[in-house]
Amino acid sequence: MSAAMDNNVSQFERMHVPDLKTFLTKRGITCSLYRKQQLVRLCEIAVELQLEVTQTQDAYDYKDMDSFRRTVEVNGAKHVLPEITTVLNWKSDLRDLSLKESYDILIYLMKVGQWNESRLSNYRRDNGFNLYTSNHSHDVKLHRLINTEYFYVRAACVPETRQSENPYNPWVIVATEGHFRSGGCTCVVDNGTCKHITALLFSLDNFSSRHRDRNTEVGTDVPCTWDRARKLSEPLTINKIDI
Repeated sequence: MSAAMDNNVSQFERMHVPDLKTFLTKRGITCSLYRKQQLVRLCEIAVELQLEVTQTQDAYDYKDMDSFRRTVEVNGAKHVLPEITTVLNWKSDLRDLSLKESYDILIYLMKVGQWNESRLSNYRRDNGFNLYTSNHSHDVKLHRLINTEYFYVRAACVPETRQSENPYNPWVIVATEGHFRSGGCTCVVDNGTCKHITALLFSLDNFSSRHRDRNTEVGTDVPCTWDRARKLSEPLTINKIDI
């Protein structure tokens, strides 16, 4: 491999996930299912094979979408929030997070998720709601975005079927007054409409309700951390299985 290629390869580790996906998509490589280290390796292989740019529109569409969902208004001007992969100082104490109401979730599901009346009426049958009731969401943390009225809220979500694998990481942008701006996930969908996002939204609603009842509300000076048990999948030895 040439020195120029070595330099390119070393840069991939410093790139963010959307940029890695853009690099690969422009070269005709499908990459939605992969996580960062896998994306880095694919980029390295693309350089080794000297793959040329063959596609552009899909790559730019994703990058535009990612930038758009992170764009908020600050003091009357548009401001693009940092990529969530660059955020380091996450807090487990959720007391700064405003109380969530059911209508905040419904508005998000209608506006961002494009849920129709039938799906809203039958939300208890939705896969995302089932993930929530089965405690797939856990490790919820927040990050206050400096000089804005917004937070990032991130969680881990145990996969629905392959429960022993690494969790997905759904996230949402939440305004201080309570409404959900947009979201994303490390799953293949990654547009704010996946079932992992739905599970996170209902989990936040439940969390607010429980702490409101206990007088340990979010939005007060009482420490308030995630206290809902996570979904566990533990293998059993054959002698412990009822047949």
